[in-house]
Amino acid sequence: MKAILYFATISTVAHALPSPCPISCGPDSNCELVNVNGTRSFRFKPGFEPGSANHQKRFSSLDARQDAGDIDLKIVMGEYKMQWGCDVDILDAVAGSFDEKCGQEAGCDQSESKEFDVNKWEDDTTKPSGAKLKITMVGKYANSDVRGFLREALMTTINAPDSIEVDNEMWETMPPASAQHWGLSSESGDCAIKRFPKQVSLNRFEGIDLIDYVEIQAELEEPKRKLTATPL
Repeated sequence: MKAILYFATISTVAHALPSPCPISCGPDSNCELVNVNGTRSFRFKPGFEPGSANHQKRFSSLDARQDAGDIDLKIVMGEYKMQWGCDVDILDAVAGSFDEKCGQEAGCDQSESKEFDVNKWEDDTTKPSGAKLKITMVGKYANSDVRGFLREALMTTINAPDSIEVDNEMWETMPPASAQHWGLSSESGDCAIKRFPKQVSLNRFEGIDLIDYVEIQAELEEPKRKLTATPL
């Protein structure tokens, strides 16, 4: 089985969506290329998913780890690497999300994200702020063997050299002179900013047809700041 990596950020959503591979997901295939948050993603056409009669007929004889034949693993990563927070273990966060949201059969439950409390880097004069890292798992596959293969391939992709960018920064806050008069002192600390694409998908193809896939979608959400009134 061959593994092919694509970077797939869409610069202008209004334009026609180009395919990473012209022979994949054509009009005669079981899949289509869609725009998910500005990134290209492969999806099954309705009625062609794992478990359908069509999918069973096409792929019932394929083994999850088959190396022979014309099976390609296409890895699609968004070009933009977003901040995942300070000192976040991205591999562990994705593994935990996969294990919780992706069942042994059929696919992943994308109805609700798995959330992690993280600290978001602001700048070198501001203490990192609390934020929520939300990871949504999307995927369709036939059985637990395929699930195991896709999980292993996803972990390998995340762990690849240069996949995760780490930027080590220091921050220090200095209270105003009036606050220092009342004993308030400065604070300081460090932050290993982790950056990784907000969307990554692994897609197995035989020829032009999609066999199965799994995809992660990540978002860093800051809590809403409450407005407080200051008495005059």
